[in-house]
Amino acid sequence: MIAYCPNCLKEFANPWAVTRHLNQPRTSCLRWANQLESASQILLDPTSQEDEHTTESSPNQTPSSSLDFPMDLESEALLGHWQDTDIPVDDPDCLYSDEGVTVNLESDVLGSTAKVYGRGQTFQDQFNVDAYAAHCKENIYYPFASLQDWELGSFLLHSSLSMAATDEFLGLKLVKGLPFSFCTAKDLRGRAELLPPVPKWQYRVISTTHPTKQPVHFYWRDPLDCIKALFNHPLFAKELDLTPTHVYDTVERTMQIYSEWMTGGHRMSQLPDGATLLGVILSSNKTNITNMTGGRLAYLLLISLANVKMAT
Repeated sequence: MIAYCPNCLKEFANPWAVTRHLNQPRTSCLRWANQLESASQILLDPTSQEDEHTTESSPNQTPSSSLDFPMDLESEALLGHWQDTDIPVDDPDCLYSDEGVTVNLESDVLGSTAKVYGRGQTFQDQFNVDAYAAHCKENIYYPFASLQDWELGSFLLHSSLSMAATDEFLGLKLVKGLPFSFCTAKDLRGRAELLPPVPKWQYRVISTTHPTKQPVHFYWRDPLDCIKALFNHPLFAKELDLTPTHVYDTVERTMQIYSEWMTGGHRMSQLPDGATLLGVILSSNKTNITNMTGGRLAYLLLISLANVKMAT
């Protein structure tokens, strides 16, 4: 049964969806409904007309249920039918207002919330106690000589060039004539090692039950060190979600939305008050490692933190 909004004439799947649409905050149709209700009250009580001119209608006011719209539910049987019906997925008002912008979602914070028990060592703290922190006061690009020196070094370190290709590039006469602080790939990587430390790589030789051409080396980082590095990274300082919440699409709280890690809530109900849960994401991908391996293949195990907001 198709129904239409009496103000914007937008088409909806059923009358109940129109009622939800008219109750949405931050929409022109809600303001129109409020004005229509005020007009009907003036017609019913002419003495209140003077007061209506001096009182503005609140944008968050919900239209009175006594106001009957042409497409409102007209019988108890029909009302019961639509109450048992799930909200359509393609309902245009589930997440967006008439102006095309996202409507503010309603949320409830659950009882078990994280607490701060003390101050740990942040990335900036580690940077300030670094052995070369004194040099950074005179040159903020240390161990590089200048901004241009750092830009080229950062580009080469993040590129897919092998060490041999990097040496070939740095050996060009045009590049050698420029005042860079490094002239080889080994020198560049040595300078990068002077930067504040990150979780260290470790390795061990894996014994196999069958003969191999070369020893099998297993490289890894401590997962807890990786989680700590993500947790205290300055770029994620305001993007970490530590409090469980229930998110709803409307003020009526008829549909719960599950999106971010902390919108579930069930797992947090199993924790004591003051505790939180860090979600560890593990993934793997086939990667061609060109630097110092001769172009070998590896299946890297990648680790991330689910508490970092998805939009980050």
